[in-house]
Order: sequence, then structure tokens, then C-alpha cells
Amino acid sequence: MNIKVEDMEIKLNKLSGLENKVTHLESTLNGLKSQVDNSKDAITLASANYKGSHYFVTEQRYGNAQEANRLCQLYGGYLVEINDRQEFDFVTDFLFNQSVSHPEIIGAWVGATDEGHEGSWRFMTSGGNMSTLVWQHLEPSGGAGENCMNIEIPFKVMNDYPCFRGDGMHLQAILCEIPHRNV
Repeated sequence: MNIKVEDMEIKLNKLSGLENKVTHLESTLNGLKSQVDNSKDAITLASANYKGSHYFVTEQRYGNAQEANRLCQLYGGYLVEINDRQEFDFVTDFLFNQSVSHPEIIGAWVGATDEGHEGSWRFMTSGGNMSTLVWQHLEPSGGAGENCMNIEIPFKVMNDYPCFRGDGMHLQAILCEIPHRNV
């Protein structure tokens, strides 16, 4: 009988130790979530909600579409995937309204590419086909050298664009789309 009581005490002590570890891990996780939220707030120029997603735009600073998409993934989203004309109109109006007070923002990355399937635009994250294409006059024009997409904000149109610009010129704002389940 004494052995069973001792075994129970040992198990209770282990359980108490595990509960303390869980509490510590939860505290650490909450701290990390807070840091991620603070970093998102630091780079966010503006945000809005539309249908089932939260959108936020950064100031113009990225010359690499894949890195921009990875940044959105850090926050539970992806570079915007425009699924229909209504979403396109929402996105371009949202961006245009921000560019009025921030004229340096002239372009924003869209999460679409035709790399590896020239002329057939697919979303970078979901892999789905992009069917809403509102091209600028004479676009797409870049062939194999321009496999990513941006929105030219002042004109509310799309361009094919190099996925990477290492020259520090023509840097694009990042427009992240975060499904509400991840917000």
C-alpha cells in the first residue's frame, strides 16, 4: 500500500512539473505572438477587411516578390490573391486611397506568377489559376524576364514585372492577405 502512495506522489510531482512547463511554454508563445504583432504593426501603412480576409499594405520597400510573400506568410497570410473583379476593385481602391497620402507608393506586389508556364498566371501560394487580369495597355510585355505581377496603383492596372530587382529601384509595396481564420 505504501508503494502505491509513493508512486502516486511521484506521478503527481511529475504532473505538477509538466503543468509548470506548459504554463511557461504558453507564456513564451504569447510573448512571441506579441513580438510578431508588434513587428507587423511597425511595417503596416494601412489595413482593411474585405469579405473573409484582412489586408495590410506596407510602405514601398521590397524588390523581391518571393521574399515579400514569405513576409506575408510570417503573419499567417500571403501576397494578395485576386480572385474576382470585385476583389480587384477593392484592392486597387484601397491601394489608391493610401497612395494619395503616400505618393511614393506607386506599385504593390500581387501573389501571382507565370514562371515555368509563360502566359498562364497562377497564384504563388495556393497554386490556383488567376482569371481576373486587368492589364495595363501593352501588358504583359516582359516574356521570360518578367514573371511576377504588380499593380500600378495610380492607374489601377496590372503589370508583369521582374520577380527580383536588385538595383534598389522600383521597389514594391507588399499587400498581404490574411484569411480571417489566421488573424
